[in-house]
Amino acid sequence: MMLAVIVPALAWGQGKAPEITAEAGDLSIGGTSTLTISLTNEGSEIYNGFQFDLYLPDGITLAKDNNNSFIYQFTDRYTSSGMSSSFRDLGKGWYRVICYSFGNVCITGNEGALMTLTLQAPEDLTAGERNGALSDVLLSRLDGKGIDCEGSEFSIKTDRIRRGDVNNDGEINLTDALMIVNYLLDRIDPRFIYVNADMDGDHEVLINDALIIINYILGRE
Repeated sequence: MMLAVIVPALAWGQGKAPEITAEAGDLSIGGTSTLTISLTNEGSEIYNGFQFDLYLPDGITLAKDNNNSFIYQFTDRYTSSGMSSSFRDLGKGWYRVICYSFGNVCITGNEGALMTLTLQAPEDLTAGERNGALSDVLLSRLDGKGIDCEGSEFSIKTDRIRRGDVNNDGEINLTDALMIVNYLLDRIDPRFIYVNADMDGDHEVLINDALIIINYILGRE
C-alpha cells in the first residue's frame, strides 16, 4: 500500500490543485470498453504514485484477463517501466487502485492519460447512461508526502451489441479481425470487446469469428 504524509492540495502554493479524472468509452451491453484515468497538474511538483477508489454502477465491473488479473495499461507519462499496481475489489461496485514505484519513476508532463482500465458490462444491462465515481484520490511525491485530491464523477454510456466492431471505433475493418487473432494469442488490447468479437453468437471467440469479419470486408457475407 502507498503510504504518504497527507497535505491539502493547495498547501504547496502551486495555484490550481492537481486533478485526477476518469473518462469512459461507449460500452456495449455484455461487452468491454476502456476507462481512461488522467492527471492534470499545473504546478511544478513531481509525483511517483497515485491511488483512488473507483465506483462502477449497475453490475459494471473491471474486466480480468485469462489469468484472473485485472486488465490495465500504463501510458508513456512515466520515465521508465518501473511502475507497479495493486487492485482490490471492495464490493458493492467499489474498487481500490494503487499505482506506485519504489524507485525514481516519475510522472511526466502536466496533463494527459496515466493509465487505462477495462470495463465489463453484464449481458442483462439496459441501454442508457449512468455515472461512476472516483473518491479518496491521492498523489504521492518522491519524498513520501502526499496530495489529497478532489473526487469526481464520470459518465458511462451503454448501447446494444455491435458485432464485428471489436475495438469499438464505429467501423468494421481488418483491425477488428487482427484484434481477435491477438486475443487468441493472449495479447489482449484494452479496447477489445468480447461480445462484439463473437460473430456467430456461440458465446466463444475463435479464429472462425475473425474469418467472418474478413469475409464481411470482402463482401462475402
